Amino acid sequence: MTWQPAPGEVLQIRWPIEFATGVSRLVEGRRSFRGTDRRDIEAELQADEAWPARPEFAVLDASEQREQRAVNGMLRWVPAVVGAIVNLGGPSGVGGGREPRGPRESQDPENEVEDFPVMWAERGALARNVPWELDPGRVPRRAGVALLATDLAVTDRSVYVVGYGPKSPDEAEVLWSTPRSTITHAEVMSYSGAHPDLRLTFTDGSWIRLNAKATSQAKLLVNAVNGASRVITEADLTDGQRAQVTETAKRFKVDAGLPRVFTRLPSGLVQAELWRSSHRTGQSVSVCMTDDGSPAAPHPDDM
Repeated sequence: MTWQPAPGEVLQIRWPIEFATGVSRLVEGRRSFRGTDRRDIEAELQADEAWPARPEFAVLDASEQREQRAVNGMLRWVPAVVGAIVNLGGPSGVGGGREPRGPRESQDPENEVEDFPVMWAERGALARNVPWELDPGRVPRRAGVALLATDLAVTDRSVYVVGYGPKSPDEAEVLWSTPRSTITHAEVMSYSGAHPDLRLTFTDGSWIRLNAKATSQAKLLVNAVNGASRVITEADLTDGQRAQVTETAKRFKVDAGLPRVFTRLPSGLVQAELWRSSHRTGQSVSVCMTDDGSPAAPHPDDM
């Protein structure tokens, strides 16, 4: 991809991301933006941050809940198309229709069942600086297709949101960035739809809730933001791991001219991402390895 972080920064992961969407019956398919007193800050975002307008948040009434059920029933028959671009970005994977979630499953019912804020922030808070382009409800569309996609890119120093046309990930531009030190914690939020959400909490207590539309990538993004995983060089691999990479590259006809990404996961396993030349999108092949190079399944805390 053309976009690269600043010189001296090491890219850890890049993956499509957007604001999350509610899945309980009251808030299914919706999202809100709240101040710390739970007031709606929609008008403030438009006035202070020049965000485009969108309909004011309201929970679904009984009739709207039935309509949403019908829509989801049809969506569940639509095949899911899963993107295969990992770490260096690209067109996003697409999840299937959402199933409604029962309120007892939530560990945070105020923010997941009765309401669904994807931003919790007062004026001047760090979370207020994230770009409006993360909101799929604001992104312009043509014939039902979004004209802009967003990725979260994490380096060893910073966190970025980059935006691009859905067919032009190589023309990405930075929409927002912040030092990783401004984020105190990233966590996976399991009360979600087809794939888990993730929440980024900033040093001032403000937070945002995102969805990566891929189960393993949500955990990889969280690990990268928290510093639990890190990119290493090929020189850091053991002889056994290098042999496994060579064998995998030969088996899957990997393009030797494309970048290879090696990540030390929280468990100590190393994940290698190799890129194939047979796909214009740069489809990746992934293998997790032990110290001796043997393939291994990632641990639950890895992804």
